[in-house]
Amino acid sequence: MERSYKTEAELAYKNGKWLTENICLPPYMSLGACGNIAVFAIKLLAGDLKGRTVADIGGGDGTILHYIGGNRARLALICDIALSPLKRCPFASIEGNALSLPMKDETVDIIITSDMLEHLRQEDIKPVMKEISRVVKRNGRVVIHTSCFGYYLRRLGIPFTGRNRLDRFDLEDGHKNRLTRDELIKTAYECGLVIRREIHYKHLFQPLLRRLKSMIMKGRGNNASKLMIKEMNVVTKIVRYIFSLLSFFDIILFSNIPGGSIIAEFRKL
Repeated sequence: MERSYKTEAELAYKNGKWLTENICLPPYMSLGACGNIAVFAIKLLAGDLKGRTVADIGGGDGTILHYIGGNRARLALICDIALSPLKRCPFASIEGNALSLPMKDETVDIIITSDMLEHLRQEDIKPVMKEISRVVKRNGRVVIHTSCFGYYLRRLGIPFTGRNRLDRFDLEDGHKNRLTRDELIKTAYECGLVIRREIHYKHLFQPLLRRLKSMIMKGRGNNASKLMIKEMNVVTKIVRYIFSLLSFFDIILFSNIPGGSIIAEFRKL
């Protein structure tokens, strides 16, 4: 099982599917529309990292931790099953499997996991949540960012049966599940974690902008996103900035409606 996840992750990085952004640039220039919302919400829910021990599970090369102020933490650690992104990580890093985290019990103040749970098989979600609960300190924070099943623009083309939760974009991104809000909260509670706050997005503006981006980059092949980062001219920067601003309307208008994606803060019981 571990070998399967590792192979998939390494291949995704190698093929540029999980694009590594330029963390030397301001986030609104480097991360794109969706990434900017994630950084904003994760930073809000994680709180001040100063003097804390922080671990990003499945954090890749540390992009999210970099943008939410990981340099202020007493110890900032990235744990990922793929070795290749860890080689570029500016923080302390450790190659590890989320099903069996290489950390001692109750040693981390704040745990973050962004865009990781949806890449797990359904049967592995609860074991991973148990590991996260084991590692975080009492009253410590766990911030989870993952895809959420509910009402959003991309669902319009899928029957509301609950049997087919993954659309073609999910499949292209390598997603293996899409939990409902209630399922996520229930699973977390069974693992000793209680939800405190939540933010939902990707309802309308982000899907529309993604479609627009696909149209703009059409015909540029599998490396289109990589080319967009590499070129990074004035026009590209302006487009990214506008996309980021527009995407925030998903939070402004729909942040309390489950669906699209969820960023939630949990506390350990």
